[in-house]
Amino acid sequence: MPGGIIPLDLTSLLILATPSIVVLIFLWIAVQYLTVKEVVSLNELPGPPGGWYSPVGHLPQLLDPDVSPKTHEAWTAQYGPTFQTFGFGPFDRRLFSLDPSVIKYVLDHPEKFQKGWQARSYVDQAIGDGGLVMAEGGIHRVMRRILQPVFSKKNLDALSPISTRKALELCSILRSLSGQQQATVDVVPYLTRATFDVIGLAGFGYSFDALRGEEDPLYLAFQRLFGSISGFTLRMYLGIYMPWLDEYFPDERVKTIRQSRQVIDSTVKRWIEDRQAEIGGEKAGVRANDSPKDLLTLMIQEIVSAAPKTPMADDLVIAQVNTFLMAGSETTSLTIAWALYYLSQHADVQSALRDECLTIDPSSPHAFVEGIDRLPLLEKVVRETLRLTPAVHSTFRQAVQDDIIPLSPAPMGMETSGRRGPSGISIRKGQYVHVPFEGLNTLKSVWGEDAHAFRPGRWDALMFGAREGQGEKSAMFGREEKGRTQCKTWAGMMSFSTGPKACIGMRFALIEIKIFLFHLVREFEFSCPKPIVKRNAMVVRPIVDGENEKGQQLPLLIRPVRRD
Repeated sequence: MPGGIIPLDLTSLLILATPSIVVLIFLWIAVQYLTVKEVVSLNELPGPPGGWYSPVGHLPQLLDPDVSPKTHEAWTAQYGPTFQTFGFGPFDRRLFSLDPSVIKYVLDHPEKFQKGWQARSYVDQAIGDGGLVMAEGGIHRVMRRILQPVFSKKNLDALSPISTRKALELCSILRSLSGQQQATVDVVPYLTRATFDVIGLAGFGYSFDALRGEEDPLYLAFQRLFGSISGFTLRMYLGIYMPWLDEYFPDERVKTIRQSRQVIDSTVKRWIEDRQAEIGGEKAGVRANDSPKDLLTLMIQEIVSAAPKTPMADDLVIAQVNTFLMAGSETTSLTIAWALYYLSQHADVQSALRDECLTIDPSSPHAFVEGIDRLPLLEKVVRETLRLTPAVHSTFRQAVQDDIIPLSPAPMGMETSGRRGPSGISIRKGQYVHVPFEGLNTLKSVWGEDAHAFRPGRWDALMFGAREGQGEKSAMFGREEKGRTQCKTWAGMMSFSTGPKACIGMRFALIEIKIFLFHLVREFEFSCPKPIVKRNAMVVRPIVDGENEKGQQLPLLIRPVRRD
């Protein structure tokens, strides 16, 4: 050929280029292997098989308190503390995490992660828009700021004699039922009525007298209202997504809600008018009496003080009243019930607690509250009960915008040799994060191999003599650990949540729980003749094993304490 150029066909060119191609492929693989991917998407996370083909995904395994402990343990061992699951159908991928960095970030940023609109619609239908538990955004910030002073230690301690009075009344009823010997009593309905009476008197100065069995119209309206949202049916599900069904074709549940709300709203509006008149009288120098103010009066005072020239929205106050009663009665009564159940299973702890309670004289109200707050075993029993059985088993948050959630440990299988792996998860708007309160409270990596056992003694090494509500450190989120972001929570647990939406009535609940347990354990011995299991129906309820159709119940064998 001219110029000495040798022609090459395509095959020859490929043969000559092959070594270079192999080297480039090898380099590409090496870069992919050695380069740490800083952010991974939810779809890239590992997760349990199945779920996508089921209309309820993995939710049954994660939300059933009798199954979830084993589920958490098995899946975290296989996939690490953070993995993907499926919710309702194949397109509902959800983030599940027991990583404190993830939990802290999600709950500390309610402007980015909120309760799903479905849950808000479901609950708001019953309690009204703007209730503190379900409110989001600006409404929640305003109401939280207004209500924070209402739940001060001074205000709540002043109302504690109401809990004492109702606890003694409950003891009297149980004594009449058990006589001089013993009797098996389902304690749940009595505790529920007693705590309802407490929140009625302390919250609104209203006597439901539910514990005595009085059929107060307002009490019955509340019971019907709360009963209407304690279960879930297909019709309810359809009503959430197609609200016109409830508007034009209401079923019995919707009719019950409307009728109950009419009774409740009209009554609460009268309460508001009375408190406004009372507050106006105080400004004029007239004070009706010197008794402690109820929470409703304190709330209205704060609202008027915060915006003296702005008309008060009655509907917003009504929503808070409904929220107080829903969140403040049943959750507390069931926590007391679970504490009695655990004590019935541990006679030695029950006996030691009784001896401790007998060292305090309950005759002086102020000294009594200060005294029981310093009883170490009572404190540990309450903590251990709330650790094992938080009233709310778990919660969900929905991303309202695309975001990146920080990670501590890399997801299982995504670590690289000598490197820490991804440091964040990309979440898209609309995707859910599952926050498992009970799972976080019972991690074996934190609480030891007996994490699921009732052992109040574990708190001996964790309390450090710190008092509740003063930023103590303990085994879960309060512990200092290099390279990990920890949450600040009550007693290092998630029982009252964390972040801007943590339970505002925590101290009120703790005082009430302690007062009831103090008096009940002093007066009675408790044992449990039937096997009890947990059921998750908005809150965690005790059920007799094999008697699901009877609903929540906790039959305890009650025997009056004999004192020589």
